[in-house]
Amino acid sequence: MTRLGKTLVFLNLVMAVVFVAWAVGLATNQVPWHNPPAGDGPKVEGMVSELQTRIKQLTAARDSADDRWGATYAELQGVEKYRADAQKYHADLLRSVRTGDVADIKPPVQQLEFQGTTLVLKRTGRAPVTINDQPALSLAGYHQKIQTTLAEIQKAQDQVKTLVLETQKLTDLINGVMAGDPSQPMPVERGLRRQLIEQQDLVHSLQLEEQYLRSPLVLFMLQRDQLQRRQAALTARIDEVKSPGAALGRRD
Repeated sequence: MTRLGKTLVFLNLVMAVVFVAWAVGLATNQVPWHNPPAGDGPKVEGMVSELQTRIKQLTAARDSADDRWGATYAELQGVEKYRADAQKYHADLLRSVRTGDVADIKPPVQQLEFQGTTLVLKRTGRAPVTINDQPALSLAGYHQKIQTTLAEIQKAQDQVKTLVLETQKLTDLINGVMAGDPSQPMPVERGLRRQLIEQQDLVHSLQLEEQYLRSPLVLFMLQRDQLQRRQAALTARIDEVKSPGAALGRRD
């Protein structure tokens, strides 16, 4: 017998022993596929019954998981919708705060409102944010207000400058224009005040002169001067008449 034949015979023997041992094990340790009859000993549950019980447990767990998955999916859809609405709501709030042109958000800057920890997506009817007890404006509104205020300030400054120039003109018209050395300025143009003082001085001088002329002494002096002038004129005329040339002239 060859070496290969001996090996095959040995393998056949080993295989036979293995299969015999397997058959003996199956015969001595039978699997209880069905529930054995109840006896005095401990109750033994068959494999089929155990698997059916396991199938029922897993079926109930699967149905519970399906229910939870359906409820969670519906909740997820609501949360996704809330997230999309909240994103649009936040974008509209930011736009309203910046530009104030969102039609359904009035006033443009409102206080946020919460229910517990959830933000209420309410676009109108919320209390406004106040600054110095006044409802806050949007950024564009404040920019417009600043521009308007600056324009009003510039207009007021222009009016002030115009008033200052007019006041200076009136002051120069009243006080006059002075020039030259600041310590000893000379009037370049007399003002109304100076002219008024000069007129008042002139009126005062005329009044004094009138009072002087109305006095008896002055009247006497005027009459005396007048008589002296008449007497001088008469004397001159008499001397002229007495002269020979004057007499001959008359005869001719």
